[in-house]
Formats: sequence, C-alpha cells, structure tokens
Amino acid sequence: MKNISRTVWILSLISLFTDTASEMLYPIMPIYLKSIGFSIVLIGILEGVAEATAGLSKGYFGKRSDATGGTIS
Repeated sequence: MKNISRTVWILSLISLFTDTASEMLYPIMPIYLKSIGFSIVLIGILEGVAEATAGLSKGYFGKRSDATGGTIS
C-alpha cells in the first residue's frame, strides 16, 4: 500500500463518489423526465441515443488512443 501515491488515492475516492452518485441518479432520471412531460417513448429514445453516443465515442476514442499510443496532443 505504501507504493500508491496520495494523488492516486484521492483520484480513486473521487471516482468512487462520482460512480456512486451516477448509480443513484440513474433509476430516478426516468421518473424526473416523466414528471416534466416526457412520454415513455421519448424517454426510451433519449436513453437509446445516450447509449449509442457513449458506445460510438468509446469505440472512436479507443481506436484513436491506440493509434497515437495513448498520448494526449
């Protein structure tokens, strides 16, 4: 444990809290959208677009990262 720097511990905790908050919000989002007037179909379309965007961007940026060797430029 002594080999892990303080920065890594802090970033790990931030990641944990961010993931926890996201997971808590995920089941509530459709209820909120329904309360502001979204139909069930529109909520499904919105979720589908969000998932497609996430999947495509992961593929694109993963391929780009592999091509550049993972360096940021």
